[in-house]
Amino acid sequence: MPDASARRYYRLRDARGSVVVLLQPRPFAPEGDDFLGLAAFFRGHGWPVPAVEAIFAEVGLVVLEDLGDTFLHAADGLASYEAAIDLLVDLQRIQPPATTTAPPWNRRFDAPFYQRELTLFIDAFQPLTATRDPVARDQFLRHTAPLCEALAALPLVVCHRDYHRRNLLVREGRVRPIDFQDARLGPRGYDLASLLEDPYGDLDDGQRRHLLARYRAASDAPLSDEEYALAAVQRLLKAAGTYANQAVNLANRAYLPYLTAALAGARRAVQGVTGRFDPLAENIDRLCATWEAHR
Repeated sequence: MPDASARRYYRLRDARGSVVVLLQPRPFAPEGDDFLGLAAFFRGHGWPVPAVEAIFAEVGLVVLEDLGDTFLHAADGLASYEAAIDLLVDLQRIQPPATTTAPPWNRRFDAPFYQRELTLFIDAFQPLTATRDPVARDQFLRHTAPLCEALAALPLVVCHRDYHRRNLLVREGRVRPIDFQDARLGPRGYDLASLLEDPYGDLDDGQRRHLLARYRAASDAPLSDEEYALAAVQRLLKAAGTYANQAVNLANRAYLPYLTAALAGARRAVQGVTGRFDPLAENIDRLCATWEAHR
């Protein structure tokens, strides 16, 4: 099972059925493990993450319920995407407990966090495209700083942090989320943009508008076009940085085909935050041109 991290997943089968084994890179302490803590948290709130069947912490193994390998897709007339929207609204309705010292409550997106992700992008994109330029790098980070600050000022809800089709499996007619160990507090539009603007995805513009309208009808709070666009731009540049970093620093070029979609999506999304973000829009245009010339 592919994963852009140090974790590895294996499916084991016998006469009784199958399970998925999560192999961590090293032994761990179960009581302090984010994945296990969040699995219990989400299941306790009725959010359908996979059940933990067994733990072998001394060798870094967790045995999980097998949710199959059918990713979210649009071929069923958007029914699975609509279910994913409803599931996201349920996630955002989870309220904080009296004690908030454990994930997701003790960590959040903030401006430095967003900026670190965008620094990772430019620091991988420039060597990937053989365009190392300290001046252009500094300009990009200067133009993205207001975006990061605007995002960080928005109200917070619980975020999955990587809510896209490859982390949403369809099992027996239900959408089931996986890869949730980085959950934290973040803006309402972040997971939504992650889902609807997903470079791995298969949605067209009309389908995105339909799903955005469904979210707005179901959500407990309004979401402006600018809030959504801000989240989409940052998320897509972050995704592009992941793909570029995999190629440059981990010699894994498998994700490069999605870099084109990520940059094109960021270019499209930034049109929703024109005015004070015009310099950023121009910068993204140059990045897209650089990538087209390189690839």
